[in-house]
Amino acid sequence: SYRRQQQAQPTMVLTACDLLHFVAHYDPQTRRYFFAEEELCTLEDVLGQLVGYLCAALFPRQEKSTGPLERSAILQEA
Repeated sequence: SYRRQQQAQPTMVLTACDLLHFVAHYDPQTRRYFFAEEELCTLEDVLGQLVGYLCAALFPRQEKSTGPLERSAILQEA
């Protein structure tokens, strides 16, 4: 049932211009898009998180294997 619902809905393809219409302000006189200061800070945060997620997905950390401590390290702790 869930799979059928997903297949029934068309995939929405967004172009860069479409995305700008959603997140930026448009000045019809200059025909340029711009961001207000608060929106720009939010956009930077979101893009930073996105890059972080992509890096984590592309380069997953492997658990570091900790071998036995050297005898000198054990003696220093005592």
